[in-house]
Amino acid sequence: MFVTELVKHSLSATASYRLLTDPVPSSGKIAESVKANGFDSILVTHRLPIERITNVTPAYTSLEPDYVMNENRFMHNEYWPGHYHRSYGYNQYWPNYYTYYSEVEHKGTVEIQKYHCKSINVWTTGTNGRVIWSATSKSLEPETSSADSMEKSRRDVINLVIPDLVRRSIIPAK
Repeated sequence: MFVTELVKHSLSATASYRLLTDPVPSSGKIAESVKANGFDSILVTHRLPIERITNVTPAYTSLEPDYVMNENRFMHNEYWPGHYHRSYGYNQYWPNYYTYYSEVEHKGTVEIQKYHCKSINVWTTGTNGRVIWSATSKSLEPETSSADSMEKSRRDVINLVIPDLVRRSIIPAK
């Protein structure tokens, strides 16, 4: 995907898997390939460990209004144990209002969010090869993992990286 975007910027780009057959090539093999192909820089992406963030909401109990009644009108006709009431009123000439409360249990939740992280570096390949640009991406794992969601995640990263490389004059504009 990076190759396609770099080519759009008039650069000659080749995916490493086309040149290096080892699943995890050594630094020496990479250096040989870079030299043999005359590359002046390389863009390296490296998968970092998945970050897991756990959000815990503890269970709790609250008192919530259940019903209200006054001297003339009952919204419920009886009081049952486990309910609490608070009474408002002044005296017999003013209506007395009662609010009854019920204990309501709210269940706790545990939510785990997974973030896929990648390191992205651009290196020069001359005698003093060094990193000239570096970034880390962190993408929230979609709830339903599919090829489309992974593709969208890659596209989102590329849409951030390439414009930044252009803005910093590391690659030419289209």
